[in-house]
Amino acid sequence: MEKLYKIKAEKILSYDTGKILCLLRRLSMSFYVNSPYGSDST
Repeated sequence: MEKLYKIKAEKILSYDTGKILCLLRRLSMSFYVNSPYGSDST
C-alpha cells in the first residue's frame, strides 16, 4: 500500500514539475519578446 502511494506521489510530483516548467518557459519567452534584447528592431 505504501509503495503504491509513493508511485502515485511521484507521478503527481513529476506532473506538477512539468506544469511549472511549462509555465516558466512561457513566462521567459514572453519576457524575452517584451525585452529590448528580444526585439529585432535594434
